[in-house]
Order: sequence, then C-alpha cells, then structure tokens
Amino acid sequence: MRESVWSRGAEYIRYPESASRSSRRYFYTSQRQALHRAVWENANGPIPEGAQIHHKDGDTLNNDISNLVAVTPAEHASEHEDMYSEEYKQFRRQHLEKIRPLTVAWHGSEEGLAWHKKHGRESYKTRVPVDRVCIQCGKNYQSMARRDTDRFCSRPCISRHNEATKRYYEFRECAACGAPFQAKKGKKQQSCSRKCGWVLRRVKTAKSVQPGG
Repeated sequence: MRESVWSRGAEYIRYPESASRSSRRYFYTSQRQALHRAVWENANGPIPEGAQIHHKDGDTLNNDISNLVAVTPAEHASEHEDMYSEEYKQFRRQHLEKIRPLTVAWHGSEEGLAWHKKHGRESYKTRVPVDRVCIQCGKNYQSMARRDTDRFCSRPCISRHNEATKRYYEFRECAACGAPFQAKKGKKQQSCSRKCGWVLRRVKTAKSVQPGG
C-alpha cells in the first residue's frame, strides 16, 4: 500500500504499512528527498547546516509551510516525546537486532581488522603517557593506556596481585576429608592438602590392582 502527493512537479510517496518508521510518517521522492524539507526550502531557501524541519502540530502529514519550522536536533528531540514511546523503543530494538550480525561480521572481516589496526596506530600517535603508581609494588610508571583499570607496572606484578587476592581461585570440597579449600579454577585439584592427596592416590591405586580394576 502506498500514498502519493505531487509538489512542484515531483511525486512524493509514503508507505503507511512499511516496517520503516520514517517511510510510514513522511513522504519521499524516489531519491529520498523529504516533502517537508522541500516545502521549507522552497519558501525559505537552503536549510541551515545541522538544522532539522519540525512539524509544529506533530502531524507529519501536514506539510503546509505554516506548520514547518527549522530547529536544532536538541530542540527537535525535546518536541517529540513520542520518540521515547514504546513503539519507538521497539523499532530501535528491531533495528539493532537486524544490524548487529552485520557489524560483527564486518569487524571480523579483513577490511574490518585492517581498519582497526590502522585506527589503533593512528590513535597512539597523539596519545600522551599518563603517570601512574603500581598498586602491587608502589613503583611509579608511565602508561599509554587510557583505561582506569591499568594499575600495574608489569605482568609479574599482575600475577603477584592475583595470587594475593585469590582472584582466580574457587572453593571446593576435599574428596578425602570433606573440608572446604580454595583451588585455582584451571586446576583439577581434589584434595585440600598433601596428606589428603596421598589418601586419594592410595584409594586410586587400590582400585586399579583389584581384579577387573
């Protein structure tokens, strides 16, 4: 379904049932020139740089020149409370779901990786080192990183801090005595001590020497 109007020899089309919000609300030519912008320009000349054309009464189908005014983007947003309506939020969610796979594919493509590599090099050209203090050893050092999480002067200090704070540890139950103990998440440790470790090994050895074990 489509609706069309003519203005100064050009046909402008609107699609009331379109999935696109702008195609439902505004009339466009085949070259995507909006009717309300054309009407304002015909009466006032070129639209000021960065300005947007607002429908005073909120009716986007009322494109009479008396209903149109040039405003800044901030002023335009404040005039349109419906921009924050559930319909608009749903439209934005659908749009993001549609383009997210495309952006992921591009960022992982050869073109995307080359862009990131080039952008990273260019950003370092103007980056100024920041003076910081290592929270592990207290040494003063300079960092090129802009993130606040950069708090260590070296990788050894990072490892020492992680060990001291047990960052990558978790609580487990000893398979021999049942006592709770902490172990690194990446290790298969089952016992809380060497003594319990020997108990588990003896049990395992005994099972292996049994007939059919």
